[in-house]
Amino acid sequence: MKDESVVVYQLLNYEKNEKLLQRVPYISYLDLAIVFARVEDGGTHRRLITNEEIKAFRIEVNELEEKAAENTPRICPVYFHPLEEVIRELGTQMDFEVSQENSGIPMYLLTNVQKFLGAAAILYPGTLRQIARWMRRNFFILPSSIHECILVPEGMGCSKQMLQEMVEEVNETQVPEPEVLSSKVYYYDRVDDSIHG
Repeated sequence: MKDESVVVYQLLNYEKNEKLLQRVPYISYLDLAIVFARVEDGGTHRRLITNEEIKAFRIEVNELEEKAAENTPRICPVYFHPLEEVIRELGTQMDFEVSQENSGIPMYLLTNVQKFLGAAAILYPGTLRQIARWMRRNFFILPSSIHECILVPEGMGCSKQMLQEMVEEVNETQVPEPEVLSSKVYYYDRVDDSIHG
């Protein structure tokens, strides 16, 4: 690659992108695929790296992953905020009133500052560990789209089954098909610093 410093990663649904994955290098992750892109036009455009490109430049997939793990958090810094605050801020920007009612279940939005293809923030080295340390507990990860995930602390009155039904319903009714990340709810365990499907 002419300029490896612009290689980033993003997450896609494996099953829904099987045809695409025949043409691009990827790493299987849970029921997802980590794919790689070059950031172009000063960061406003991404182009997926193809199998032909890595063959031509004799680059291994693990080299792409290493470079992307360095670049993605730098080019697309993490954005982590209470979901209610994000919704309230959006309401203010769009000039509509948001109900002050609190669901009682703390939820947090995890994405990048661009809020574009930000679900990959769950891959950022050390990010989930830091969040778990701040929460002082394990948490569930709701893959709300390819752009973001919602984190729900464990022990807040929500079962995994309840959250699973919520994700499935939102995917069916609110998320455009190409932007669906997964219908599974993941669990982050801070003891072994890993995500379980």
